[in-house]
Amino acid sequence: MRTDSHEERIGVFLDYENLAIGARESLGLKRFDFGPIARAMAERGRVVYRRAYADWSGFDEDRRHLARHQV
Repeated sequence: MRTDSHEERIGVFLDYENLAIGARESLGLKRFDFGPIARAMAERGRVVYRRAYADWSGFDEDRRHLARHQV
């Protein structure tokens, strides 16, 4: 996190569908974990906007996981 008086404000926009498919096909993961991204962004500044885009019909559990991270 920055120590000067100016705190960076960050917006996070995720193409969640492609991240999830890539995590499953390339890494063998059941679900893309947003937690490490959330922590990395918090270290860099204040996240003021979070939005994920996907055809959510196949990602019910993922939606709940993202909601826990305020996405």
